[in-house]
Amino acid sequence: MSQLGTHAERVNILVVDDEPANVLALEAVLADLNQNVVRAGSGDEALRRVLETDFAVILMDLRMPGLSGFEAARLIRSRSRSRSTPIIFLTAADGDGFSATEAYALGAVDYLTKPFVPTILRAKVAVFVELYQKTEALKAAERERAGAAVRESEERLKLAVGIARLGTFDVDLLTGAVVVNGPAQGLFGTGSTHTTFARAQEHFHPDDRGEVMRRVSAAFDPAGPGEFEVEHRVVRPDGEECWLRARGRAFFSGAGMERSNRSRPELGY
Repeated sequence: MSQLGTHAERVNILVVDDEPANVLALEAVLADLNQNVVRAGSGDEALRRVLETDFAVILMDLRMPGLSGFEAARLIRSRSRSRSTPIIFLTAADGDGFSATEAYALGAVDYLTKPFVPTILRAKVAVFVELYQKTEALKAAERERAGAAVRESEERLKLAVGIARLGTFDVDLLTGAVVVNGPAQGLFGTGSTHTTFARAQEHFHPDDRGEVMRRVSAAFDPAGPGEFEVEHRVVRPDGEECWLRARGRAFFSGAGMERSNRSRPELGY
């Protein structure tokens, strides 16, 4: 019995055939691979499945009512996300009007003639399942490396900020929540590293508050510069006034967009 899927995440295999008996036969052949076999009874249903799920390989019958296997494959190939999904065509012994040239032109990786040899079909599918699993593992490792690099960069920034005794002031303008580091905590007189933007503004000098807020608001305007720099006075808890230079940048998260009114902004101060 194949050990595919024992130590790796199970992947999806799409079986497209309008004959339930054929689908059952294919499921029986593929059972030893221990993967998720997804059914589609027509070319149209296959397209819907591909829109919903990523597949390691597609087994496509050619002769189906409505959308043929060739037509379904052409539409699957027109979609960027499924453009590289391997397709194995299943053709009848009488030919089905089959053209190997057309099949390969559509991106088919192989074809089998019915009745097919179960061990050959299973072996071909197993190759693509293993390839998909290895590709996904590489992607996951790359994401982990990228995440580790970001975390290392953040730690270096924190170290540099600490050495330079720079104050940092992180604002979520949707919730008004503010997180400050030690130097900024002393400057604004907050009792903890967490406060609110409204409370922090109370320490802006009255004569400078309007200009500061104008610069900050411009940074978060989708049509604006995305960052700001301003010199202004703050009034410490003991009443002492001091000048500081603030530099900030707007960051937006959500929906994969860098800047959006619907996204959540944060402010580095």
